[in-house]
Amino acid sequence: MKLTATTLRPVVTLLSGSRGASQSAVVTLERFFNMEEIKLSSATNNDALDNAYKPFLRKGFESVGCLDKESGTILHFLTLNDSRVETDLILLAITDSSQNDDDAVKCVQETRNEIAQHIDKSWKNSVKLLAMQSIGSSISPQDLTSLDNGLPLLVLPANNESESSACISETKAVSSLVKLREIAIPCNFESTYADGSSLMQKLSQSNLSRPKTGLYQWPASSPADGVILRPLPSANADWTLTYPSFIFQCESLQAKNDALKKDALLTKVGRNSTVPGQLMIHHPDLQGIEMRYCETNELSSSFAEAQESLMAGSLDDLQNANVMVEGGNTRSLNDVEITVSSSKAIASKKKVDVMNGLGDCWVEFRANIKRPQGFFDKKARTKTMNRIAKAPDLPYE
Repeated sequence: MKLTATTLRPVVTLLSGSRGASQSAVVTLERFFNMEEIKLSSATNNDALDNAYKPFLRKGFESVGCLDKESGTILHFLTLNDSRVETDLILLAITDSSQNDDDAVKCVQETRNEIAQHIDKSWKNSVKLLAMQSIGSSISPQDLTSLDNGLPLLVLPANNESESSACISETKAVSSLVKLREIAIPCNFESTYADGSSLMQKLSQSNLSRPKTGLYQWPASSPADGVILRPLPSANADWTLTYPSFIFQCESLQAKNDALKKDALLTKVGRNSTVPGQLMIHHPDLQGIEMRYCETNELSSSFAEAQESLMAGSLDDLQNANVMVEGGNTRSLNDVEITVSSSKAIASKKKVDVMNGLGDCWVEFRANIKRPQGFFDKKARTKTMNRIAKAPDLPYE
């Protein structure tokens, strides 16, 4: 059986605090998810993104990447040169590469050019970034672009290739290796792009195929290989967005649990008497993104929410320091020291809550005063948009 070349798409860009953090994330992805580092070297130097903030910032953006060979997805870590800020990874963009392109370096270069077209290159923004970099402040995607909070730059395929790809006579042999299957993107209902459309509207109006309700599949050389995008709208009461989730397909969750339990903090989510659920991998090098394993081949419109989504609508000042500690296990991500050389996880004791014995009847009032947004209607705090009623598109009888 002849193997077809894997089309490299999409390119998922994550904003990182430093090159060291990007390199550490790539090393961890290679260890846990069988991804392969892309040797970019100086291929992306002196391009439009590198020169975007000159002469204020003499050095531009540096790229580090890795490739999931089974699905063709590229994870691109982007950082502002000379930045050494300890911050979480933040989803910046999901972009399409050229059709039938199998050059990973070229795909990353196309993504950099696309991002360069959407960033704010004004001198005011350049001075602001220079000041933030000088004081060691973390830089978010909103500091670079004009996108609303929580919205990634989205460049979708122009044509729907899912139908034509199904007719390819040369099929790819089924592999037992780990494969990136799905990306869950949290979003706010009120956040909109420049044209007034939300993330869910962008996906609904695109040419992406829909294997299930609420799922949008990226075209690939084989219909089974296309990465799936899953938008996750936030609840009205949520204060923060949850982390983007990357779900990898595997053969056995138990095998992965046995292989990784000494090197990372593992959590089972969505498991019950009928479904095995998913296995979450927590690692200090991958903070800001949620990594999961799933052994079920069947897609589902429902998504197993983790503990972070349950806490998104709560006030931090009212929570115990051990509220996220695993039941029956005193280990938590902040209490676990993971060294790449020894590959051992050292568990420590539970944290001591500084508020123990200090609470009074006014503690909830003070916590709400610190976050007064909750006293106002959420709709009143969002941008108003002119909505025009349209006649329904009904078929003729």
